[in-house]
Amino acid sequence: MWWMRGFGGLGPVISSAIYVAALLILLAVIAASSPSAFAHIHYVLNQTEISQIEAGQPPGHLAQADLLSALFLAGLLVLVAVQFLGAYEQQRGRFKGIIARLARFSSYVPVILRVLTGLFLVVSGYDSRLLAPDFHLPAGNLAPAIAGLEIIAGVLLILGLFVKVAAVFIISLLVLAVGSYGLHVIDHLELLGISIVLITEGGVRYAVDGFLLTNRRMFSRIGRRLVQLKPFSMPALRITLGTSIIWLGLTEKLLAPELTKAAVMKYGLPVFPNVDLFIFIFGAFEIILGIHYLLGIFLRTISLIYLGLLVFAFFFFGESISHFTLFAVVISILIRGSGPYTLRIRFHTEANPEDLPEEELRKLTG
Repeated sequence: MWWMRGFGGLGPVISSAIYVAALLILLAVIAASSPSAFAHIHYVLNQTEISQIEAGQPPGHLAQADLLSALFLAGLLVLVAVQFLGAYEQQRGRFKGIIARLARFSSYVPVILRVLTGLFLVVSGYDSRLLAPDFHLPAGNLAPAIAGLEIIAGVLLILGLFVKVAAVFIISLLVLAVGSYGLHVIDHLELLGISIVLITEGGVRYAVDGFLLTNRRMFSRIGRRLVQLKPFSMPALRITLGTSIIWLGLTEKLLAPELTKAAVMKYGLPVFPNVDLFIFIFGAFEIILGIHYLLGIFLRTISLIYLGLLVFAFFFFGESISHFTLFAVVISILIRGSGPYTLRIRFHTEANPEDLPEEELRKLTG
């Protein structure tokens, strides 16, 4: 028939009808064999049962849950829209100028990491703590010695002297903390990523090591071998940070909201619409940010968002020195980006011909 010619004749039409009929029959069989659909609770419970459940909750509880679900979903959609917009603009090259300017400061990344981490270590040793405010040094005669070594390591990092040795010392402190605090060392896993960066490329530029050690044959040979591992430094930095963020979102917000709730009450922070749901939304958002760091997706945009959260914590909680390592990592990622070994998301010009409007026009006019 003439109206079928543009669609390739009668055969494709019959095939399509058979596929649709088979799909409808399959759905009918599934519906007949399943007396209730468990994917939707509203299908299982009748209106009387729903009203009885709602009566046992605070007034407007279910309606509030609907509103919050809509807000959370809207937030996710906005985040996805920003990602697509960012990828589209990046493909057109509009951000190349900004990225190129930031890349000029790439050599300063080890300096930023070692100076801010050095200050963090000096304060940790002065306060007799094991790296973090919530990690106390083990009791005994070794505590003053460890605190003194922390101060010395921090000073060495600030000066840029024996940087790689100081980085190895940080890793040893993390191992020591595992014995006392177990999995909660993941709270500060970014220190492992910082140590890896400093071991591979620290102490080369803008450091005392660059003047005293790089000209010596043995140290220069070690440095050349370690710098070959530089492609792994930024992935290690972002993966350890992302793991730490996800861990904190789970252990302090989603699975144990009582901790964050106590902090919110202590500082009188504004929350919407109530503290429990605010903590849930914030924890879920934090996990989403951490996943981006793990995959290496749009990290400069994500780092700007996380930098804003750190600034918020700085002003409302007074967390300054204790967050210096996080500031250092986020600023480093802003400068360098994600580095290699990431999940690449790009817009491709190639597509299935069936998806192109030209193909549809050809069929209609063929």
